[in-house]
Order: sequence, then structure tokens, then C-alpha cells
Amino acid sequence: RIGTAKFFTLLLLLYRTLVKIQEFNQLILNMTQEQKVYYLQVSRALMEDDNFRLPEGASSDGIHLTPSYCKNWLDYLLCHTVNP
Repeated sequence: RIGTAKFFTLLLLLYRTLVKIQEFNQLILNMTQEQKVYYLQVSRALMEDDNFRLPEGASSDGIHLTPSYCKNWLDYLLCHTVNP
């Protein structure tokens, strides 16, 4: 069992990590626009919202996708790619 202080410390670290991921993704998007290349925001297909939550049943451990949910990922990639 973890104490309250440790719990809130971990929660703060998680929040900071999510903010950094969002900032980094925005930097990547800006760069791809400057370079005139395509950027697939796969998180839009996989995540429930901008807080990086997977929908119920998409993962057994909160990180790794189930085989059936991998099909959603594949479908997104197939529908959002550009033919040269």
C-alpha cells in the first residue's frame, strides 16, 4: 500500500508526463507542416480522448492493445495513408 504523499507525487509525475507527450506531439505536428509531410495522429484512432485513455476492452493491462483492437489501429493506418 502506498501513502497519500507518494500517490500524489506519482499522480503529478504522470500528469507532467502526459503534458510533455502532448507538447512533443504538437512539436512533431508543427515540424511536419513546415516540411510538408503527412503526420498521422494515431492516438485519435486509439485513444478515448486527449488524456491518452484507451477505451474499455482495448487493453488488458492499460498499455498493450488486444489483438482485436490492433485491427482498429490497422484500419486507421490503411484509411489514412497517402499513395505516392
